[in-house]
Amino acid sequence: MTAGVPIIIPIMIAVGFIGAVARLRVAQAILPAIVVIAFLLALQRVLPFPRIWLPFLPLIFVIATVWPWTPRAELALSIMAAIALSILAIGKPRLRDTGELRAVQPITRELKRRARAGDVVLALPPSEMPLAFYAARDGLPVEILRPDLRRAGRIFVIENRDYGQSLEKTLRYFQLVPRAVKKDRDFGSAALYEVR
Repeated sequence: MTAGVPIIIPIMIAVGFIGAVARLRVAQAILPAIVVIAFLLALQRVLPFPRIWLPFLPLIFVIATVWPWTPRAELALSIMAAIALSILAIGKPRLRDTGELRAVQPITRELKRRARAGDVVLALPPSEMPLAFYAARDGLPVEILRPDLRRAGRIFVIENRDYGQSLEKTLRYFQLVPRAVKKDRDFGSAALYEVR
């Protein structure tokens, strides 16, 4: 939840949280909600990216507000948080994508040029989600999220070097032993292979 957030923000939340735990009534009131959210996240079996934990954030903020701040302390902390977030917003470059597969758009353009209906694209998590999003957006007739390898026309494999997802690792994950492998294109941080 705190990826890229200035250290002052988590410190303020932690101080407020500790103060709230000392005032047990609020912690007891919020505890069932925390348990329910944790159970739902476990039930969904989602990968714990930073954004997955966002349902906890309002509860943590509620608990953090219980600390008995004086008006002057609140003003000082608000100014510090505003300055820290402003510096972060101005100084940090904003990525166009979430970064799981940096070459996702060139890869989908290449697949749009080459892929036909019934083709399968194999990519390991978390590379498969942005790939599936852009493929659906561009109208690609390929299976990505639930590939059926028995009925696949052709098989394309994505290698994502940023995550250490080599061709061999991806093939092993999908229990696939290829007869032939051809590298279609290299995108620097990723590569596209055709496997038979």
